[in-house]
Amino acid sequence: IGIGAQKSGTTSLYKYLSQHPDIYFSPLKNLKFFCTDWSQQPAEITNHNYRFVDFVNRQPYHNRQVAEWDEYVRFFDQWRQQSVGGELCPGYLALEESPELIARRLPNIKLVAILRNPIDRLVSHFNFHHQMGIESLTSVVEAAESEEHGTPLRFNVTFRRDGPARSYVRNGLYGLAVSRYLKHFDADQLLICKYEDLQANPTRLCQTICKFLGIDDEENIDTRVRHNPTRIPRHDLARRILVQQSRLSRQAGFLPRWIKRPLRHGTSSIRRMISVRPAPIDLKTRMALAEFFREDISRLSDVVDEDFNYWISDD
Repeated sequence: IGIGAQKSGTTSLYKYLSQHPDIYFSPLKNLKFFCTDWSQQPAEITNHNYRFVDFVNRQPYHNRQVAEWDEYVRFFDQWRQQSVGGELCPGYLALEESPELIARRLPNIKLVAILRNPIDRLVSHFNFHHQMGIESLTSVVEAAESEEHGTPLRFNVTFRRDGPARSYVRNGLYGLAVSRYLKHFDADQLLICKYEDLQANPTRLCQTICKFLGIDDEENIDTRVRHNPTRIPRHDLARRILVQQSRLSRQAGFLPRWIKRPLRHGTSSIRRMISVRPAPIDLKTRMALAEFFREDISRLSDVVDEDFNYWISDD
């Protein structure tokens, strides 16, 4: 299972590793089955459960979840000759309940996490929410400060009613997250990857993951395309267009291929025209954000016996 982190290249990893003939990935990314104990959630949530028949019938998945074990398993019905089967859900890393829920069902599973400098991850997360019209604040530092830092991160079951709670900082507390997983899994079941390695040499990173999974690491995988990079709108009208475009893209995923391909090509071209890659944040902002993570980065370094303090050493 790929467990995250969010905004750390998980879509690219999913696309790359899906090409390997010995890997069967669930045809739907982000199943969310292990995000929370869905049996304990109210009807306003479980009424939106997603079933395999919904996928077959090309029903939209946005704001829904695969919440029943029998339905979860059905997403692997086509797993036949491949040596490895799995899924990728970037929310699993930071959510408090996920490690125990995974261990309860799949105690011998192998887990892959990809970690990005938590400052950069936070900024990317913030920019994405701002692009989608979810975030009302314009200052990334104010958004981080307004988060409920002391509250454990659980799946936001009130999303449909209240909108998403801010989780920019808590999604980057990797030391805390990895420590939780190591309470339920042996260290050799968890592979920690670095986002910077994905950026520098994605082919080599895929080879590392394949070795960890015990499959052929010499298989040719096309890693030329970077998937789902965050962009920000040029102006408010562009933002509104991007929000509508995102909704259209989610619907397009369930259209026939002969319609989907030209539609996505057209929307991608529009997106590039009306948006830009975010500018780097200034040093003062980096220094302010670094304080949210300094203690946790030291904890991560101790837990995995590797120094990650370089993430904030220049701040």
